[in-house]
Amino acid sequence: MTNYELQARELPWPTDWTKIYGRTAPLLLEIGFGGGHFLVGLAQQRPEANVLGVEITRPGIRRGVQKLKVAGLSNGRVLQATAEYLLEACCAPETVSEVYINFPDPWPKLREQHRRLINPRFLALLASRMPPAGLLHIATDVANYAEAITTDLCQSPHFNSVYDVPFCDATGAGRRP
Repeated sequence: MTNYELQARELPWPTDWTKIYGRTAPLLLEIGFGGGHFLVGLAQQRPEANVLGVEITRPGIRRGVQKLKVAGLSNGRVLQATAEYLLEACCAPETVSEVYINFPDPWPKLREQHRRLINPRFLALLASRMPPAGLLHIATDVANYAEAITTDLCQSPHFNSVYDVPFCDATGAGRRP
């Protein structure tokens, strides 16, 4: 039986993800998976990959575990921790193949913006844990946060857009409000 929830205090520094998942496979990370819908969908669509969701809230962890159990997925795990802790303590350089950050808290008030997840320091840490061909996917529906993210990414020496423009403004079919 799969133990879907990893315990941060029990993970070695750095973590050997091959031992955690029982196989060698690319590690895909969703930061802040909330209700777990995207996390489970990613694990279903990418059975060849090891999928890890990191979330700071206990209710989110419970929902993620439940959804992974119901779906019967052996390639998905969740961890209650900050993204910074996971990347700094548990991930060796070049171990995270893809990262998904869907609708991070925008902290819209000026006095709160220092709390935003995506900033130059975080991007440098993230880049240090991804291989050169790693992929970073970010979605937000807050225009000024999108602009700030775009600015940080364009100024980062570690990331390049795979699109002709640095920021794509698109709403696709099936988008959830």
